[in-house]
Amino acid sequence: MLMMAMSVLFSTLSTGMMSYLAMSTQLGPWVAPVFVVVCMVFVIPFVKSKWFYEHAVITIASGSVGGMIGICLGLSFPSFYFLHKDLFDSWTVNPLKMCFILFAFILCAGFYALFLSHFLRHYFLHQPYAKFPMSQLVYDVIFVDRQQKSHHQMVAGLGVATLWNGIMMTVQSSLVMYAPQLHMVPLISTVGFIAGVSIVFPVILGFCIKIFILDIVAFYTGSQASGNSFLITFCFGMLITVLLHMLWHAWKKRKDVDVAQRNKYWREKFKHSKFFVFVYLLIFSVSFGLLKSFGASSLVCFYSFFAISWLSKYMVEIISVVGIIDVDNYVWFVILPLVYNMALASDGIVAIAVFAMLSLGLIVDFMFSYKLADLANVSYPKIVRYQIVSLFCAALVAGLFFLWFSRMWEANYFELSGFKAHELDALIQYAFYDYKVLLSGIVVGCLILTMTSELLLTIGAVLMAPFTSGVLVVVAAITHFIKKKEKWYPLWFGIYAGHMLWLGLQIFI
Repeated sequence: MLMMAMSVLFSTLSTGMMSYLAMSTQLGPWVAPVFVVVCMVFVIPFVKSKWFYEHAVITIASGSVGGMIGICLGLSFPSFYFLHKDLFDSWTVNPLKMCFILFAFILCAGFYALFLSHFLRHYFLHQPYAKFPMSQLVYDVIFVDRQQKSHHQMVAGLGVATLWNGIMMTVQSSLVMYAPQLHMVPLISTVGFIAGVSIVFPVILGFCIKIFILDIVAFYTGSQASGNSFLITFCFGMLITVLLHMLWHAWKKRKDVDVAQRNKYWREKFKHSKFFVFVYLLIFSVSFGLLKSFGASSLVCFYSFFAISWLSKYMVEIISVVGIIDVDNYVWFVILPLVYNMALASDGIVAIAVFAMLSLGLIVDFMFSYKLADLANVSYPKIVRYQIVSLFCAALVAGLFFLWFSRMWEANYFELSGFKAHELDALIQYAFYDYKVLLSGIVVGCLILTMTSELLLTIGAVLMAPFTSGVLVVVAAITHFIKKKEKWYPLWFGIYAGHMLWLGLQIFI
């Protein structure tokens, strides 16, 4: 009962806190469930109960669900306000309707994410390259080193983060024009330290492409597309190269023994999961109904489900190696083909964007938790039960939080916040298709494959801000000269946790 109460409490608080932060700050790339992890790890040194240690992972896995839902809604849901203000206003004057709409979006996307992550965990958890740096970091801090020295390092990391944020608050106005992501240095540095030197080359490649190659492509193609539209179209071409490369290898290895065994495993998995598949067919039907109520055709719904499932594998592969990802950038891979090729009303596109953001974000969050649970030998069914409870809890309170945001602050609150939702709004209104940019992305993707097999990581780096890539490379390169870097994990976790606490404090400042 206590565990259930903790899961509900953390899920509720995380939903409200992270939705506000996602709208009001440049939150940066997703790295881990922020609020609940910080709370649990800082409590652990003061609690000696074996029961508490065993259930800390469950609380983190379940409580983080609300945090990810809050982030995804903060990044996408205000787009309804920007594109269809009358519709959004009608929801705010009818609280039950607002709450029901968000309830439906969260449950439909959440159960679809559970469905996909159920199969993805079998594929990724035991791959030798899939280290899931942030899951490993949290596990090491909780279970590996409980000595007093570990606690002192975390406190020192908290001090470093506090000092950095104090400096940023003092000089922010003069530096923000040079590096808007400067305040995220503690977070990005933590990820670079944990991921290590293996990410340096693909991230440098992505950095060089973004700084040098994109301008050349824009010049020679004469593209008139906006910045985000151009970037996503180019990266979509690179992602097509990944797909073609994967299909080519699958064809070459179609008679390979390992591949045959893996295919047999998936057939058996579906054969013995008939009830599981039936339940999710029901979820698909409800989700189709939700999207069609916003004007999406059956073809668009099928495309959206396929695109989300296709992207989810590549996103999980990136976080399993790098540890961070900009979820909202990958939603554009789903949205752009709709904007380019299908006559779909903007409210239908926004609905799919919200659904895709929630689905992809929750898949990333679930995989983080499953890896953490696997390291801690916590059973998968137990984790899923608590995640479902948290999913329902977040679905019930999300609408209340957005009603509160719209009423506690003035009517123009969303005009002054919702940075990412503004970008989505602009992308939907002004996206411009250019097949030359798409073909250029395919060509560059083929060239990268001649230098490295880590094309996905390179695409992830292209989608990052150059400043983020630079910090990642510098810190990751430094780890090459550090022996036994694991002993410094508590320090870096303290930096990461301290920075997240400072972001949380912005709600009250």
